[in-house]
Amino acid sequence: MLATLRRNQAWAVALGLNWLLWLWAITEQPQWLSAAIAYANFVAVAGYFRMAAHLPASIQRAMHGMGVATGVLGVAELLLAFQRAFSVPAGWLQESLFMAGALTVAFYAFGLPGALERLGLYRLGVARRAVVGSLLAGAACTLVAWLFRPYFIPVTLYTFVTFALFFLFAHQAALMSQNRLRESLLRVVGGLALVSLARVVGIVGGFDPPPWVTVGFTALWIAGMQVVASSALEPST
Repeated sequence: MLATLRRNQAWAVALGLNWLLWLWAITEQPQWLSAAIAYANFVAVAGYFRMAAHLPASIQRAMHGMGVATGVLGVAELLLAFQRAFSVPAGWLQESLFMAGALTVAFYAFGLPGALERLGLYRLGVARRAVVGSLLAGAACTLVAWLFRPYFIPVTLYTFVTFALFFLFAHQAALMSQNRLRESLLRVVGGLALVSLARVVGIVGGFDPPPWVTVGFTALWIAGMQVVASSALEPST
């Protein structure tokens, strides 16, 4: 990844500015942390679409769908930043965008194993086991989380999606080998596993998280989105 960034200095500067914004927000202006997350999301959107141009059509659809959903999440984070900084009354819209983005990511992400299986990159039956196993593991973790801290139904749904996606992306990363097509996809699913882990950290932190949770959540999220963005810089064959 570092060698790739050296060949793409403008991209490296864009990613570096993201971390500078995060550092400024985390130390001086925490109300702008969501802006740093939104920045990372928008950079990842560009990565999704640039990489998708080199992939088969069935995987392109999944990448485009997750890219659009990531952009929606970026808009939601930007609204949250303005809401915190300027008391903009957009809470209902921001929450709706968060839910819409999360569900859209889940829709396309859970279709990805099947697309890979149809291309012959997975053995027959692997996709079904990956999806069912992730959903069951996500449901079990959501139940445990709910027992410790009961949620409203929308929050419970978001929690379930978070855990299920974490298990799905972690499993996909473990399955993929090192040919060039799979290498580019491995970066995507690895980055998304980090993003899902960030969400898990956020869930553990609750609605009024301590500072270490905020630092961990935002750092993992930005790192994951930047790994996704970097996947666009290597051509896939």
